[in-house]
Amino acid sequence: ASDNTVRLTLAPARRLRVLMVTTGNAFLTKGIESAGVRQLSFMTPEKFEDQDPLSLRRGGWEAAGTSGLAGEGFDVIVFDQYSPKTTPKVDSLYFAAAPPIDAIQRMASDESDTGSQRVLTWERDHPLLRYVVLDDVILSEPGRLVVSSQATIMATGQSGPIMAEVVEDGVRHVVASF
Repeated sequence: ASDNTVRLTLAPARRLRVLMVTTGNAFLTKGIESAGVRQLSFMTPEKFEDQDPLSLRRGGWEAAGTSGLAGEGFDVIVFDQYSPKTTPKVDSLYFAAAPPIDAIQRMASDESDTGSQRVLTWERDHPLLRYVVLDDVILSEPGRLVVSSQATIMATGQSGPIMAEVVEDGVRHVVASF
């Protein structure tokens, strides 16, 4: 009976510092804010291209014109309809865009694609999609992804893969074609 007791101390989950590279997207901004991030900073695509990609990593970022604490950096960069010229060395999420790497590319919708599509399948056991229900999601001209064997397909629409993940040099890039 003396050894049938366990005690465990759990630290609270770390709240993320997020950089959003966008020209403006109120819906995506509200979605990220509702996730309870610690800090959400914004940068235009032009301003992002003026940054040293290594300086955006957590622990190496200087305040360089955005709000936040110097030296803190970012845990995640969200790209809204913008593909950077160089691959960031920070975990990244891309909406209607893709990183400049060979393992994954976004193709825009063409005339043969139907105007709107449903999500047909998704990896319910993937850590990023666990507890996510995409049954009723309808996408307008979502495009599709062309992926190599390095990438993990996370969701598929009527025209092919629409969400995928690739890890390059220890950095995770998640791409949504929509």
